[in-house]
Amino acid sequence: MEVEAKFIISSEKDFKKILNIVEALGFDVRRFDEKRFYDYYLVSGNDKEAIRYRFYSDGRIIRTYKKDVGINEGVVKRIEEEKASDEREFRRERDKRGIMFQTFTSRKEYDFGNFKLSFDSVYFNESINMLFVEIEGYEKDVKLISDKLKEAGFISTVKSKLRIGLDLLGKNFT
Repeated sequence: MEVEAKFIISSEKDFKKILNIVEALGFDVRRFDEKRFYDYYLVSGNDKEAIRYRFYSDGRIIRTYKKDVGINEGVVKRIEEEKASDEREFRRERDKRGIMFQTFTSRKEYDFGNFKLSFDSVYFNESINMLFVEIEGYEKDVKLISDKLKEAGFISTVKSKLRIGLDLLGKNFT
């Protein structure tokens, strides 16, 4: 079960403020990583489910199935099943289902142990850029940090990147 809170922000300066808030709560970064990847969202036919193929710059391909199961005060719970995949499986499923859209993401990921804090610069269909902060991990920590960020004036969203992309591009799930 994935537990996540998401915020749309306007600049990297906002992210630095968020990182300072998290560190002021007494959390220490254990590991930092930078990642770049393409995501392809396939047609699922259901607005509560998503099928995504993620192509990492190091050549790995991960297929992810997601299904929302609950939302509480800006914190989203969803089932998330990931598995290693390959080009052949992707092409076969893409040809069967179709692609809704793709994204390119440059991610800075901070691992705090019980949760991860990610700063994502996401391009939807290589044209529309948005900045996101995601907190993913143990529900108690995600809720605490989400509440502190809201107190500081940051606005959370319960929309997935899939839903946001569809809205931006004027598309639907079918």
